[in-house]
Amino acid sequence: MKLMEQACSRMGIALIVYLVLGDVISMTLSALVSYLPEAMQNYLALYLIVYAVSLPVFLLFARWAAAGDGAMALLPRRRMNLRQFFMTFVMTMGVAYACNYVGVFINHWFSRYAGGNPMDMNPVYSVMEQMDPMFAVYVGVLGPIAEEIVYRGVVLGRLKRFGEREAVIFSAVVFGLMHGNVSQTLYATAIGLFLGFVAVRSGGILYGCILHVMINSYSLLLSAGLKTAGALGVSALWKYSAAAFLSQCYLWCSALVSCLS
Repeated sequence: MKLMEQACSRMGIALIVYLVLGDVISMTLSALVSYLPEAMQNYLALYLIVYAVSLPVFLLFARWAAAGDGAMALLPRRRMNLRQFFMTFVMTMGVAYACNYVGVFINHWFSRYAGGNPMDMNPVYSVMEQMDPMFAVYVGVLGPIAEEIVYRGVVLGRLKRFGEREAVIFSAVVFGLMHGNVSQTLYATAIGLFLGFVAVRSGGILYGCILHVMINSYSLLLSAGLKTAGALGVSALWKYSAAAFLSQCYLWCSALVSCLS
């Protein structure tokens, strides 16, 4: 137990170094963006530089944090069929929607007594307003893949020798906390649990990368619809989507419980 606590604490330090270094590089590049070549004056190019520097440093700290089993492999050792993959996607989205509703409720409750705007408590809204094609590629593809490498590939992979369940929970919680606000922390932790389970069961992070890209891309599509169909249309689409994911998640979870009982 003491060895596990030490490894988790060191992994936490490695993650802090990774996040702080990424923020410092990002802020430095943002301040110098006008001096950079025009081809680099976009989110995708800037974050490619951030990851190119911060990821190798994180990998070095991660080796120090938890020596032993290596990182999770990219290619899975056990395949998921299409039905299993789709069921996992729907259940992940259903649970994420449920957690998001809880986060929205908490934000409204705090804003009611603090006198603030609940929309300001979730940075996703402001990020979606400044969406452009390059930023969409970062949010929908580059970011999810980098996060899977860090949280499932390295964190989970190097801690699973202490127990798969413990490694999945730890990687999911730190993944949720990394988002830095109540709403995202709740549903990101839930998503992280599913992605961690998939990584452990498949023995690789490929399926998790695809799932993560699909989840983020779905949110981007809703954001794009907001600009074209208007708030009323997207609000209806969001509600119908949430109802569909939650209902299907409930049906499949019920079927799973019946099979296990």
